[in-house]
Amino acid sequence: MSFIKRQLEEINSYREIAYDILKSIGAIETCPFHEDEWYFDNYMDEQEVYAKATNILKAEYPNMNDFKLFHEQIKGILDEASYESNCPFCEKLFNE
Repeated sequence: MSFIKRQLEEINSYREIAYDILKSIGAIETCPFHEDEWYFDNYMDEQEVYAKATNILKAEYPNMNDFKLFHEQIKGILDEASYESNCPFCEKLFNE
């Protein structure tokens, strides 16, 4: 396996874990019908989010110790989160 492919797999692993942890601590929420397509930011205190998420990572994934990469994934997820709490896919279906 090439070095780049391993790096991409590592990034994806950290992103998936970060996403699951952010959901579990309530930093983001998803639509129950479009969970994989849309999520929104609950605007928790940023320092609290990083602290809680890091503590969970340390406890549940002790072999995952690249905290810089983990924090980059958290930032990316929160930056991509919607500001609206209403799912646009559900609204579109409801309005049709």
